[in-house]
Amino acid sequence: MCGINVIIDRTSSADEANLGRMLSATAHRGPDHTGQSRFAIDGALLLLGANRLRIRDVAERSDQPFQDPKGRYALVFNGEIYNFYDLKNELLAKGYVFTTSSDTEVLLYWLMSRGSAGVRALNGMFSFVFADLVTGRVMAARDRWGMKPLYYAANGQHVILSSEIRGILWSGLVEKILNRKQVEHYLRYKYAKPPQTFYENIFELGPGELFIYEKGKTEIGSYAGTPAAGAAEEPAGDRATLVTKVETLLRSALVTHLQSDVPVGLLLSGGVDSTLLLALAREEGYSMPSFSIVNQKEDVRFGTGDYKYARQAALQYRSEHTVLEVDDSVLKDFDFFIRQLDQPVADSGAWMTWLICKKAADSVKVLLSGAGADELFGGYNRHRAFYWYLKNRKTVERLLPLFRSVAVVPDGLNLPWRKQLRLIKKWAYSLDKTPATTWNRMISMPEFGAGTEPENWDKDEGIEPIMQRALEDDRRGYLVSDVLAVNDRMSMLNSVEMRMPYLDDPLSDFAENISPAELFRHGGKSILKQILNAYGGGKFSTRNKEGFGMPVGNWFKNKKHDYLWELFAGDGHLVFDFVKRSKITGMIERHRNGKADLSPELWSVLTLGYWLAMEFE
Repeated sequence: MCGINVIIDRTSSADEANLGRMLSATAHRGPDHTGQSRFAIDGALLLLGANRLRIRDVAERSDQPFQDPKGRYALVFNGEIYNFYDLKNELLAKGYVFTTSSDTEVLLYWLMSRGSAGVRALNGMFSFVFADLVTGRVMAARDRWGMKPLYYAANGQHVILSSEIRGILWSGLVEKILNRKQVEHYLRYKYAKPPQTFYENIFELGPGELFIYEKGKTEIGSYAGTPAAGAAEEPAGDRATLVTKVETLLRSALVTHLQSDVPVGLLLSGGVDSTLLLALAREEGYSMPSFSIVNQKEDVRFGTGDYKYARQAALQYRSEHTVLEVDDSVLKDFDFFIRQLDQPVADSGAWMTWLICKKAADSVKVLLSGAGADELFGGYNRHRAFYWYLKNRKTVERLLPLFRSVAVVPDGLNLPWRKQLRLIKKWAYSLDKTPATTWNRMISMPEFGAGTEPENWDKDEGIEPIMQRALEDDRRGYLVSDVLAVNDRMSMLNSVEMRMPYLDDPLSDFAENISPAELFRHGGKSILKQILNAYGGGKFSTRNKEGFGMPVGNWFKNKKHDYLWELFAGDGHLVFDFVKRSKITGMIERHRNGKADLSPELWSVLTLGYWLAMEFE
């Protein structure tokens, strides 16, 4: 696990000082060792740098940049290759000799042996840059789900790659210009739309993509579309067979993800995903500590009651459990938190993730997360609601005026049934005669406009294909640009590696081929719930689904936090180019008087305003 930084310079205008600044900007990603190397390749200068967090083979011999014994190839690598033992056995049979026990050395030799054709065989979370120093060909790649980030900037003078946007900016070789169109996308969907970022001329390499530099030219293509050994098989057989297959694949993924030369822990919410990981780990003979966030009692209706279930799960499955109590006093550090962001993601769960990773870093260097389970197994409330809508479209069209009348009911009061009312109101607002519009409303924030409809939606498709498109939209959009981006950024800020067993290739390949009808046969995430029930987890599988985020909805009601909005008091702030001052004050007033719960919208504006002021004012 590392931060990687690369400069390819064709003009002799860059040097080690530029790379050094990049390494300083990403030092939190790998505080155990920082290394850099300089090479001449095909008329250009190649600078490779890495900040290493030592997870596998913690000895100096596995530090980066990493080269083969003959010095022809060089590699900087961020992440984990979970099937590296299998790859290593293949390489041993071909005569390769290893001097470390790291997956870094295996990856280097694998790429030497297979080139770009070998990337598809990698099961892991990764971004890397691999260079043939003789031919001058440089290849970069990112894992199929986008668990590990890689950003790039390319012009006539330089090609720059980094694990963070900040790394590219700190190189001093790219001008900082706001990408205004992505601010508009952020306000609707909570994040920038890849490959764009919040900065002009800085781009994000997509999941499953290759970046090739050769003879002064760059090219980007996909490797993920080609079949791999052991690729997805069409789920077949009865329900019991399907559930057994998922459990077998999940057990295998979990055991693989638990392998580490440093302590491993678990982010435990007490929901289905993380509790199932804990239960199966215990079945496999593993014991690991767990960590969760505790809200104050008065904040639960705007935050989460997960901690109650997390404590029960830790007790039942014998995990040493650590809780972090959070109240509104953390808001005093909001400005500091914003300064840690590469680019905004309007998800208060980012702050919670940052806080819990900071706490966990006192005792572990690796954390398991249940990320990906909701997207693969239909776990979000919007999934079930959209599937019901697709099966009852004629009824919806007939009763649309009645349903929409529900949307005017206030949902901002601190009442016991507030969360249920909020879900109903969101559902009622989203309903439309067309599936594309309905889904788009479900995933966007209405206060900032409905935005554009999802691309490539055929209105004449049947229920199953349309539902599959919606699931895929969440998997390739929200999962990558919100959930995984937050997990990586917030964990690495605390020098902690986050692993996601549900996104293990064999398991995710299989899950993506399960039909919506099967996923929702007994309600959302029913397959995982059935497995958990078999290990005494009935009370966790039957609880209500809750989101992961700060109870900012309750905190924003209290005028003692008005200092947060002082930034917006003056004239000329850049945020007013995108959201009018009257709009912001109006949302604050409506939220405080309980007419509407606008905590997501207010959080997004607050985050955006502070970030714009920090970066561009």
